[in-house]
Amino acid sequence: MKKEMFLNEKEKGWTLIELMIVIIVVAIILVVVVSTYGNAINRSREAATKDSLGALRSALTAFYADREGVWPENIHDPRYDPPFCGRYIDAVPVVQLKRGLPETNAVRYDDVVDSRGGWLYNSDSGRVVINHSATDTKGIYYSSY
Repeated sequence: MKKEMFLNEKEKGWTLIELMIVIIVVAIILVVVVSTYGNAINRSREAATKDSLGALRSALTAFYADREGVWPENIHDPRYDPPFCGRYIDAVPVVQLKRGLPETNAVRYDDVVDSRGGWLYNSDSGRVVINHSATDTKGIYYSSY
């Protein structure tokens, strides 16, 4: 005699426990996917900022070479003479950090990080860094880039 492979009328459907297990598994998968997606967005923002920092430093180096050892006094205002923006770089790029941190292209002319976002520029040394003391997705301080 062959066993019936079909459910009889009484056994149709899913039990409550089976449904709860499926819901829990789906919820766990969603949590993993959402957190991974959030980290990917933050990493891409940080990569864009690192690229912007490299472009800004390259433009500063070009200015320094053209002016025979003089760093620009002002890198933000295109009316400043000699102009930095417009000739060496189109505009000061925006600093994009982790979500929730300030996103700006403001330039502060100082050496002290105040975490307002934007750039920190020292015209005596030509040093430019990110003006924020938070850490990136790898635990590195933004101001140490």
